[in-house]
Amino acid sequence: MRNTFIPAAVLIPVFADKTNELRLIFTRRSEKVQHHKKQISFPGGMVDVQDHNLWKTALRETEEEIGIKPHQIFYVCELPSIKTISQFEVTPFVGFIHSDFQIIPNADEIDTVFDAPVEHFLRPESVHHEEIEFSGERIAFPHYYYNDHEIWGATGRILKSLLDRW
Repeated sequence: MRNTFIPAAVLIPVFADKTNELRLIFTRRSEKVQHHKKQISFPGGMVDVQDHNLWKTALRETEEEIGIKPHQIFYVCELPSIKTISQFEVTPFVGFIHSDFQIIPNADEIDTVFDAPVEHFLRPESVHHEEIEFSGERIAFPHYYYNDHEIWGATGRILKSLLDRW
């Protein structure tokens, strides 16, 4: 692995449904994207020159991928960045989405958008860990399951980071 990582950011979109249950929004990336095809992810991507900071990257990418406007997203917090096998350093941000949002997926980047209750991922049966070698160490990576979706890799690690703080 090379020592330089490409900066990127994701938004962990949280919203309250009609019963006030907190839910997370996930995407499944399309076949057309360059990286992580068909994987479950949070909206996000690489830093662009016009982005003033990583939070702005997360907001821009969220609007590009699923149509939620920056003014509809309330900043909650920044989680620790993670480094990926594909050489990205991803900084996750938690953002609360106002109730009046509409999801408009960008078909060039996103196949599917779905949401899931936070409570589901707090149940031990929703996760298993798979040990792999990463940066010369054996590390247990979380794999979460929701309906027919498997959430693993960088998104699984980011989800675990969020849940550890819940």
